[in-house]
Amino acid sequence: SALQKSFHLSYLFFSQRIHESTSVKELKAINEEVTFLIRQLIQRQTNVKDITKLITNFSDSIYHRTVELAIKQLGVPPVDFSFIVLGSAGRLEQTLATDQDTAIIYDDVSVNIEESTNQYFIKLGEMVSTDLNNIGYSYCKGGIMAQNPKWCKPISLWKEYFTNWITNSSPQDLLEIKIFFDFRCIYGEKELTNQLEQHVWRISSGYNSFFVFLSDSITRFQIQEGAIKHKSNFDIKLFMLPIIDYLRLQSLTKKLTTNNSLERIEQLYTKGNISKQFYFQLKQITTFLLGKRFEHQAEQLNIGNPADNFVNPSEFSEIDFLILKKATSLIEDIQSRTNMEFKGIKNI
Repeated sequence: SALQKSFHLSYLFFSQRIHESTSVKELKAINEEVTFLIRQLIQRQTNVKDITKLITNFSDSIYHRTVELAIKQLGVPPVDFSFIVLGSAGRLEQTLATDQDTAIIYDDVSVNIEESTNQYFIKLGEMVSTDLNNIGYSYCKGGIMAQNPKWCKPISLWKEYFTNWITNSSPQDLLEIKIFFDFRCIYGEKELTNQLEQHVWRISSGYNSFFVFLSDSITRFQIQEGAIKHKSNFDIKLFMLPIIDYLRLQSLTKKLTTNNSLERIEQLYTKGNISKQFYFQLKQITTFLLGKRFEHQAEQLNIGNPADNFVNPSEFSEIDFLILKKATSLIEDIQSRTNMEFKGIKNI
């Protein structure tokens, strides 16, 4: 279509500019233009999948270039490394309200150069985190960033982290760290993230308690008043959590090869893990909620407010309310499915 053609051209145009940019200042300017373009597309009711893909492609390119520019200043890395994103960026479903969730995995080195290697990567993490914040990807409030020494480690220590989370965590711990289970390499050596993914699959397949604990946040989830009664604002990102969590849980148990929620739904269906009806429901509701989130954020930015996730039911149409009602019952269905599959509890 004409829209897709113009899409493609503007994408190529911006990618080229990002690739050739020589400063954080330039990247900030490009990021503002890109955000403006995406807002236009949201208002034209562009397909949610296309918008998500576009946001992901752009932010990946910006992150990639930011790491590249930092390396130019710091000098060649002492060993191979992977710069990873986590959470929504790891799932390729960033919206217009995003902070940075990043980390660094680097190759194991001999004891005598461990200290200097670590110092290099922490410095790299600090530069990139600061630059991203200046470009418009604000600091992560929880400190999950490559500049945090805790999240800038050699591969052997990352494997230990995951082993520990899988074998020793409580449901409470997992609330904090579940975003680490959606990781993706956006710069550097993909071999390191592949190794880590294989490790996670290998360790977790022996630990049923880990899946039971992960399922806890789904089964205990309380749907907000505003989403049911439509009288008050509610956080649409929070409302989507049980769906996102359920798809992550299924992805880990069924060893799916994608992080993206919509693609996870496709894979669950093609592998025969879910019925056609449940597949259509998941797809429709997830797409609808992401779309509402985009519309709301674009609206916020248009009136000069920072983008957030608090939607006002008075902005919803009759049809929106019907789908929201379906979304509420889908979440309840997900909860009882999760109970049955992971806790052996049948709703009586």
